[in-house]
Amino acid sequence: MLVASRYVVASDAVTDVGNGQAFRIVMSTRSQDVLVVPDSQWEMIERGCIASLPEDVRVSLSKSAILVESDEDELAGVLAASHAAIARARGLYECIQPSASCTLGCDYCGQQHSNTLLSSAQQDALVRRIGRRLESGRYDGLEIGWFGAEPLTGLSVMRTLSPRLRTLASAHRCAYTARIITNGIALLPRVARELVLDLGVNEIEVTLDGPQAVHDARRATKAGNPTFGRIFANLQAFAADSDLKAGLKLRCNVDRRNADHVAALIEMLADGGLQHRAQLYFAPVHDWGNEAAGLSLSAQEYADREIDWLALMSLRGFAVPVLPQSKPVVCMAVSPHAGLTDPSGQRFNCTEVSLVPAYGVPNRYATGDQDLMRPSEAAATLGNFLTDVAEGRFDCSRCVMLPVCGGACPKQWHDGHPPCPSAKRNIKDRLILAWAMARRPSNASGLTLETL
Repeated sequence: MLVASRYVVASDAVTDVGNGQAFRIVMSTRSQDVLVVPDSQWEMIERGCIASLPEDVRVSLSKSAILVESDEDELAGVLAASHAAIARARGLYECIQPSASCTLGCDYCGQQHSNTLLSSAQQDALVRRIGRRLESGRYDGLEIGWFGAEPLTGLSVMRTLSPRLRTLASAHRCAYTARIITNGIALLPRVARELVLDLGVNEIEVTLDGPQAVHDARRATKAGNPTFGRIFANLQAFAADSDLKAGLKLRCNVDRRNADHVAALIEMLADGGLQHRAQLYFAPVHDWGNEAAGLSLSAQEYADREIDWLALMSLRGFAVPVLPQSKPVVCMAVSPHAGLTDPSGQRFNCTEVSLVPAYGVPNRYATGDQDLMRPSEAAATLGNFLTDVAEGRFDCSRCVMLPVCGGACPKQWHDGHPPCPSAKRNIKDRLILAWAMARRPSNASGLTLETL
């Protein structure tokens, strides 16, 4: 017997001004299929009158996993898909912090910075470790994530390690890709060209927290000097360089202090032509071993405001990822094919914990170094996240969004800060926005909505 899936979300009723007919935009978070369903049929589904639906409608809804067999254990199916995705992964991901130094003094950062660089000995050990992993023949790709503190303060390490890692990947017939998350201050044109053309970086991510005055109040140097002007000039130069084919992502960290200025940032970026070159996304400020979440908007207020930002982005020509996509592997914590090395050579299974003094000395999340593993109960707890979800420990086991968020962040769940994505609270509006975007003549979103 067919029933409505537990992993279905639907917009409020929308009325077609042409014919006066009401409909819903309905999405399966398991399949990510989106259908336009007449309101009368949706009401039948909500009442459980599935057998009364036309047969062709039942078939379409079943193919999209909006209708499922009543005896299907959908949670088990979603978690099985996660385990399968981890098992079949063919890429090895290594996140490397080449330096513990950072030029910025952001007040919401929980890291402790120093002038430590990843030493030559630790670099050698890291190369040996990656080589051992690749020798297994298990992988066909090696991805490097250059992370901070500020990784460009460790550019000398990147210059030394990158050719060694690329040679290692080639020797084992693995594709090599790399990305960097940088504050953008040192992303001068010559540095950007070196990263992309010489060091194999395929994606660069930079944070801007608002227009100039707002950004500079939050992301000044440790000496209190402004940074926006230099970062924005670097971004414009990057976008104008036709030789640089790497992707460009822009992140805006949002809390109560800058939420009113996000729209102005979108307008400024669009006026500067960056909508044609960069992806833009927003992230609520959260605890990072500190009390930064005390500055945050409520989850619902953030979600409400985000819809306005997404709509404005669409109008200004940005590519807008309005609907969430499948996320079977939530993060490196649950994967044996990923890990992080900090500037002292210590290993972690989470990017939120290294260089954070709140986690003790030695860091309770550290799992050893390149040559010797050390048991870490804290790290193992993060790694058991899928089991915790299966056993109902977290609300993820009962949430319609699980297939498209994966649980969001195991660490925040264990810290008692539910990290539910904004889409959980604004998905109805996202669906209507997606429908409106798909109806625009250009349909730059690429969305396709089937109408029943």
